[in-house]
Amino acid sequence: MANDQSIRSVLDTARKEAERIVEKARNAAQAKLKAAEESIAAETERRVQAACRAIDEECARQLSKARGAQGKALLEARNRRLKDVVAAARQLALADAAGYEKLMARLLEEAAAGDVAGQVIAHEADRALFRKLVDALNAKRPTAAKLSLAEATLPARGGFIFRATAYDVDRTLDTLLADRERVMAPELAKALFT
Repeated sequence: MANDQSIRSVLDTARKEAERIVEKARNAAQAKLKAAEESIAAETERRVQAACRAIDEECARQLSKARGAQGKALLEARNRRLKDVVAAARQLALADAAGYEKLMARLLEEAAAGDVAGQVIAHEADRALFRKLVDALNAKRPTAAKLSLAEATLPARGGFIFRATAYDVDRTLDTLLADRERVMAPELAKALFT
């Protein structure tokens, strides 16, 4: 009986030790499993964040590219429209003979201000008008400050060039309208893009 009790005692001790070893192994396995799960979750999160950043960057790049293309198209359309407006203004100025004469008279008087002698260069089709304007101005000017109509002519109708000894004043419609277009372009861009 004592032997049976010794055997039972040894078996109980061995069972307890085995249960303790199994519990320790189970805890170690669970800890490794938990660490592996956390590592996988962290790596997955890192990859998801990297993929999200890549997608955000690509979307931002495509959006910027689309905005640039849209802005360019809008700018081109605006420039075409502005050129159409300038061309129409040129045609309107030439179509109204009385208004054109009045405008050229004012511009010639401004260009030849200060009693400076000089020549007026105009297009062949405008020579009769400018002869009349030069004669009218010369009637009010001293002899030393008389204007004359140059033999040279402009290639395009609309406006004139006043040539004094020291300088030229370009008052052609093309130049006047181009100057106005340069002034209007930033104003239109501001209105369109703000």
